[in-house]
Amino acid sequence: MKNKAIIALFWFFFSSVYIVAQIIPAAEFSQSERIELRYPVILVHGIARSDRGDRQAWGRIPIVLRESGIEVFYGYTDAWGDVASNARLLKATVDTILATTNHERVNIIAHSKGGIDSRYFIWRYGYGDRVASLTTLSTPHGGSEIADFLYQLRTQVRILDNENLRRRLGNVGRLPKAV
Repeated sequence: MKNKAIIALFWFFFSSVYIVAQIIPAAEFSQSERIELRYPVILVHGIARSDRGDRQAWGRIPIVLRESGIEVFYGYTDAWGDVASNARLLKATVDTILATTNHERVNIIAHSKGGIDSRYFIWRYGYGDRVASLTTLSTPHGGSEIADFLYQLRTQVRILDNENLRRRLGNVGRLPKAV
């Protein structure tokens, strides 16, 4: 019963990003003006999302940004990775983007834990001079009660070390497929 409650909580919190991105009518986005940004944008997702084939993670955001003339890339962080390993992944991504685009900086837009990963990356590797801006959306900068609860639960019963549960939680943020 406890496992089902945790999975239901995860689904509610992580699916809400996709739902909100889809309720705003596309007609409200004006494509008549191009947005001039000096540097490309990197989108960094949070927990239970992936840049590898999961287009629901950002909804229409990358499409609208690209249609507005902005270069958009993904952070390619691990949906369940820790902050340090995701910082290493972000460093590799930023280095690649800077080398291939010949820009000296990037802008980062991060959601949820992606904001924590991005802040740590900038600090750990001293990339403040290579990141022009960091915008965070729903990032728990002051901590997260649900994360504390899950960490405590994990240390007590080792529930999140179960590979089967981890695999199931990887699908938590996705909407069910139509039958």
